[in-house]
Amino acid sequence: PWGFNHWSPQSTDEKTSWWFDGNADSFYGIRCTHQPSPWIGDYAWFLLRPYTGFKANQWMGFTSYHAEGALKPYLIDLTLGPTGMRVELTPTMHGAMLRVTFPASVPPESRKICAFIPEGQARDEDERRASSQNSPTGECHVSGNGIDLVSRKFSGGVPQGDFGLHARLEADGLRAEADHGGCFEKDFKWMPMDMPGQSRTAEEGPDACQRRCDLTKGCAHFVYWPDGGCHLQDSHSSKVNAGGLTTGPAKCTGAVRQCCFILGDKEQAEVKIGTSFISNAQALRVLDSEVYGKSFDALVDAGRMVWRKYLKRVEVLDAGPPTAATFRRLEVFYTSLYRALLFPRRLDEETPTGISHWSPYSGKVAPGIG
Repeated sequence: PWGFNHWSPQSTDEKTSWWFDGNADSFYGIRCTHQPSPWIGDYAWFLLRPYTGFKANQWMGFTSYHAEGALKPYLIDLTLGPTGMRVELTPTMHGAMLRVTFPASVPPESRKICAFIPEGQARDEDERRASSQNSPTGECHVSGNGIDLVSRKFSGGVPQGDFGLHARLEADGLRAEADHGGCFEKDFKWMPMDMPGQSRTAEEGPDACQRRCDLTKGCAHFVYWPDGGCHLQDSHSSKVNAGGLTTGPAKCTGAVRQCCFILGDKEQAEVKIGTSFISNAQALRVLDSEVYGKSFDALVDAGRMVWRKYLKRVEVLDAGPPTAATFRRLEVFYTSLYRALLFPRRLDEETPTGISHWSPYSGKVAPGIG
């Protein structure tokens, strides 16, 4: 109740504030949203989406939002066609845990879970501000064993200042990769294999290999091998065909808007998420305090108890005869009560210096709950 974020399926990939329709059968991901109304628009949002592999759109699945247990205040639990993938999410006050189960029929190379911040249209207010400040409306990068993300997307009304929803995502035992689009190339390498003064090192992925190149004076290209080997080349090298290898420049231009966890042979993964309007470091603190050390089922049970506590504040003692019309009235009543408990959203965060919040009035971090 009054959560820092809200989490909802997204049933369309169109650029619209009407991004969810409960009667639709399409699925484009789970959206971390703060939208109070479609007429007002969303802000600081991003998508969590598994790779579905559907031929018409590789990021789209099919589901029923009316299925028993699909959408609850404390749990999203969807089965997606065409493969039968299961997607579950349970929230905390400032974070969440996402669990995705891929069926055995999905090939290992297609098993990945991504965080995505779409780019808007050039005429959008947030994109125009981002362009003037040379700061993209969304970006992510791989850091350590996880993903750091910031969304600066908004529809209007955001004050000037350091605005952005920071998120830290981690998944135990999984490798994270940034989706560089056309910046990284597959099946090529540069020769000679190593530039003068450099030799093979073992890195966790292409992003780590690229960072090594960026920090090495004179490095122009890197080549990453499937066994973790990282080789650096200078501007005097030549590109040749080489199956199975990944290469790229020392730096990519433009913001990276999608970062993914790679499952490989694993069929199930849990992605732990912490968020903050203050900083990525604060998002990591949320991850440690609200999500780590707790199982998915334990978080579901905790969420169920919290919502039960608030929804039971109003108990209908005599709703009428046990008819379909009576159950429909109860459904409408408790759905309305649920929605009344969503806003206003809490902005307070527990920081090392005490309770603080990012102020939507000043655009700055201020002490207190706001």
